[in-house]
Amino acid sequence: LKSSVQAKDLEQYWDNLRRKVGDAQASLPPGTGTSIVNDDFGDVFGLLMTLQSEDYTLKQMEDFADLMQREIQLVEGVKKVSIAG
Repeated sequence: LKSSVQAKDLEQYWDNLRRKVGDAQASLPPGTGTSIVNDDFGDVFGLLMTLQSEDYTLKQMEDFADLMQREIQLVEGVKKVSIAG
């Protein structure tokens, strides 16, 4: 958001963004996860990682994602690591 947006108008800007993202969801490929607009600046993503494999089972991928989550949380400065999907 531009720094010129007044505080009283912020919620409307976020609502417009949520609506536009929601409208765009229908044009995404099948199997795409739900898009989320996060306006809680305490939860800002600095990095997005994805896992994909044709050789491993879903359970193996989940186990690896859990391992990655634990390892990333050990990195100094990391406050939160989330898994989705």
